Amino acid sequence: MKASWRLLIVIVLFGSALALGLIVSDRGRASEVVLADGSVVQLVGVVDGNGTFTMEKTWHRFLRKHLDRKYLKWLPATRTMRCGSAKALSLYFSRVNIPTNGVRGSFWNRVHVLEEGGYKHSNAPGSCSSSAGKGAQLLSLGLRSFPRRQSEFPVLIYDRDESLIAEFIVKNPIKKKFPVWKFSPFPITNVIENTRVVMKGFTWHKNDFSGYWRPLVEVDSVDGTESPMRLRYHRFSDPTGNEGSVLSPKEPVWKSTVKLYRPKESEIPDQFRGRFDGVEVPLGGEVLPRNQMIEIDGIDLRLVFFSGPGVTTITNGVSFHADLPERPLSGGSHSSSSSGRNRTESWESTHHFLVIETEDPGKDVEFLFQLFDQDGNQLERVNQFHGYEGGNLRPPYARRYTFPVSLSESVTLIRMEVVLNRGLSFEFLVDSSRLSTELNEAL
Repeated sequence: MKASWRLLIVIVLFGSALALGLIVSDRGRASEVVLADGSVVQLVGVVDGNGTFTMEKTWHRFLRKHLDRKYLKWLPATRTMRCGSAKALSLYFSRVNIPTNGVRGSFWNRVHVLEEGGYKHSNAPGSCSSSAGKGAQLLSLGLRSFPRRQSEFPVLIYDRDESLIAEFIVKNPIKKKFPVWKFSPFPITNVIENTRVVMKGFTWHKNDFSGYWRPLVEVDSVDGTESPMRLRYHRFSDPTGNEGSVLSPKEPVWKSTVKLYRPKESEIPDQFRGRFDGVEVPLGGEVLPRNQMIEIDGIDLRLVFFSGPGVTTITNGVSFHADLPERPLSGGSHSSSSSGRNRTESWESTHHFLVIETEDPGKDVEFLFQLFDQDGNQLERVNQFHGYEGGNLRPPYARRYTFPVSLSESVTLIRMEVVLNRGLSFEFLVDSSRLSTELNEAL
């Protein structure tokens, strides 16, 4: 077949596919919302979990497969994004006509999801964004709490002034059976190792948004000694996967997860303690690779490097470089990039900082860090960077902690004391209707 005939056939197929794509697009088109700045927002996709969203249509894929390479440039560009967590429902929005001086990024502050019966699932989601050309963006937010059994539901979006600015009807892509739970009457007793927890019920406490349930628990040791563990954390979950301080009363059974830890001020046994000694203080624009190792209760920790103020770069975990740029430092930031097998990370800091990497200590385990100078004086940490970053680390390390610290010129050496604090997690299946009754009586 001659090239001209082949091109003609492809063009005909292209037109047919394009027309079909437009018809399908119009039938499934979400309502548009115009924001106060004149930009237009449209819901363009919903993804269960943290899967990849793409704006590529079926006809895009068809033509990319059958069209000659030299004609591919005629096809419209498609965009993809991956955002959210495995337990969330990720909503993707197209935002266009953003003014040149307009605020980009998320246009929401709080998001409510309406359930049949009137219950509002409250979400305070983060955001992901990607440029989609001049005056356009692709945005995403994650819903962690929503009526997962419903086929569709309204999503209400509020701004920072708590004003309703948008409403979308979302079709739920989740289609599965959920487990059936059975509750136990109060009091409920649960024992792990030598610690016993008795769940007696809950009390309602108001806050600025609505309120939350606080568990009433008794903690003691099975052997009769006083337990060193104290309540630190409480969270509800339901059989569908929602989590929060309050859940929908339509779910008859909630799981109450209670986590206990030793208080930071308590006496923690020596087997859970370690220290990095004699850490020399670098100058500005200088980085000192350490690779100093300690072990706490079978968990390896590595002091990767100590850097002075400036820009510090690490490549593939082994190559270090630091400098003091001529421009003013921007405070504190972290970035990363990859090319082939090479991964480069950079930190910019107006303070000295250390980077610690650890093996995975397991569930419900935290590390407590404290810094001292050569005379034993406690040093002040600066909260510039995230205290904990996971992922993209070279095995066997699974966690990273970054510590900017404010140092005077008199400090020449530091030491870091580390405490491993193991928690215990207890679960109780409770009658949600009883809590709902108590709440209605309290209100």
